[in-house]
Amino acid sequence: LHHAAKMLKALKAREIDVIGLKGIYLVENIYDNVAARPFGDIDIMVNKEDLKKTIDILNELGYAMTTYFEVADENLDIKHVPPMFNDEGLPIEIHWTILEEDEPFTIDAQGLWDRAVHASIAGVDALALSPEDLILHLCLHLGYQHHLKLGLRGLYDIAKVLEHYKGHVDWTKLVEISKTWGSERVTWLSLMLTEDLLGAQIPPMILEYLQPKEAAP
Repeated sequence: LHHAAKMLKALKAREIDVIGLKGIYLVENIYDNVAARPFGDIDIMVNKEDLKKTIDILNELGYAMTTYFEVADENLDIKHVPPMFNDEGLPIEIHWTILEEDEPFTIDAQGLWDRAVHASIAGVDALALSPEDLILHLCLHLGYQHHLKLGLRGLYDIAKVLEHYKGHVDWTKLVEISKTWGSERVTWLSLMLTEDLLGAQIPPMILEYLQPKEAAP
């Protein structure tokens, strides 16, 4: 969190908007105790046109990449800059989207920015995904990107977000976004498991809308 604050302040000073992703946002804003949610790196998202400037700023702060990356390349098979490490071995991943563009989903990155909400991250004013986008991202991260191998921790993230935003999730919008992304199946699976295993409260109609339909004979 100390290093995150230093980085976010430097980016804010250069007028770069930042969305905090996954652990760096969840640990303070969703969990009641920062010790309850471990995470091993810092994930942030910036606008694609700010990538070069963001990399330069992190270089100034002592972070460096260990593999090749060129902003001008097509980069369809990655969603973030290769991890940048400081002298203490802390990795930061700079995203410009939340899923690789060559995956079987269509993520509208601009939509994420349009729906983003203000948040305090490591004591710095920043942005976070909307409740609907946050839930969908966590479902994709657990169910598709990690093939459920995050186990209960991934499900617990979703359950804690649902608990935190209880009564404030626009479920109709969540379903609409999921259909636009083409992520209904993985969203249904992740939410269904969160409900069955952790008792999360999800409107039954939502799971019905998202549930994969039987293929026609």
